[in-house]
Amino acid sequence: MANSENPPGSEREVASVLREHLESYAICCRPVGSSERPNLIFSTTDDYAGRLVLHGHMDTVPAGDLECWEYDPFAAQLEGNRLYGRGACDMKGPLAALAETMILYSEENHAEPLLMLATSDEETTCGGAEEVVKSGLLENVIFGVCAEPTSLNVLIGEKGLLWLQLSVKGKSAHGSTPELGENAIELCMTALKTLMHWQYPFEWNELLGKPTLNLGKINGGSKINIVPEDCEAEIDMRLVGGQDPQGILDEMSSLLTQQGLEEKVHMEAIRTKPTVLTPKDAEIVTATLDAVESVMGIRPLLGAASFGTDCSVLQPKAGIMNVICGPGSIEMAHQSNECIDIDQLFKSIDIYEAIAQHFAA
Repeated sequence: MANSENPPGSEREVASVLREHLESYAICCRPVGSSERPNLIFSTTDDYAGRLVLHGHMDTVPAGDLECWEYDPFAAQLEGNRLYGRGACDMKGPLAALAETMILYSEENHAEPLLMLATSDEETTCGGAEEVVKSGLLENVIFGVCAEPTSLNVLIGEKGLLWLQLSVKGKSAHGSTPELGENAIELCMTALKTLMHWQYPFEWNELLGKPTLNLGKINGGSKINIVPEDCEAEIDMRLVGGQDPQGILDEMSSLLTQQGLEEKVHMEAIRTKPTVLTPKDAEIVTATLDAVESVMGIRPLLGAASFGTDCSVLQPKAGIMNVICGPGSIEMAHQSNECIDIDQLFKSIDIYEAIAQHFAA
């Protein structure tokens, strides 16, 4: 299993394996981006004007502490009905299923081209998807299937994202005379209490649910007997309907001003992504539900993702209506001993082919 940990970030080897394999079946490929961090757009014909794109990413999170693994994270070890390794479900396993779907579809000689997209840098910035959108190569695509692990359930949207950093400036003093300083940690705590306990307006949606806030990191002070001059904190907020990152930032700035903290607390958005939601009656949703039902024998309920995907770029910036449906459990993603169920992997190929055949017809 090729290493594509991000950070540091290099999908070159994965891209080389994927491209060589698919081109051996006469599937066309157009690379976008750098040779070290490429994005690959495949087509079953030399025409890239298909309506449907199957997509996933080539990078993974780091393997972490190898002592926590019972299996070599880069050996792709098969144990029973499970394949173990970093990226097994997130998402080299699903990418392999998409590649096999492309091969099977191409052998059926459909006039309608089927596209596949493999991106770089999804785990940090979705920068690969941004590059692909700018290339214009997907301008004819209307629908997309994102193969992120959902245990083959069907998700039609995902929460938005606002990662926020607070930088607080106080005044240093000796710990024995704290009245001569201004404690940056205490100022930061006041700011956090103000921001995190506020009820930010949103539009209720049964699939997306409510927005969430998590204080993920805080760091301040240098020594116990020094009044801390600096403090930093980072907040992870997941957005839903009726919320956009800039609107939330403006509201937060107003809250800090009301507390008299505007001069002492600097806010910066580290990363933002919009909320996306595909209409329930969209053709891609119906086609995916039909495909899952035909393979699994049960029609799944629709849901939405709390995690982020390339859909947050492809949907608002390229106008591609997406569903998220893939083999593997999202609970295994980013974990030691990450694995994927082989039976589910093969069933996903049948599902993707059924979706592709729907649009070929």
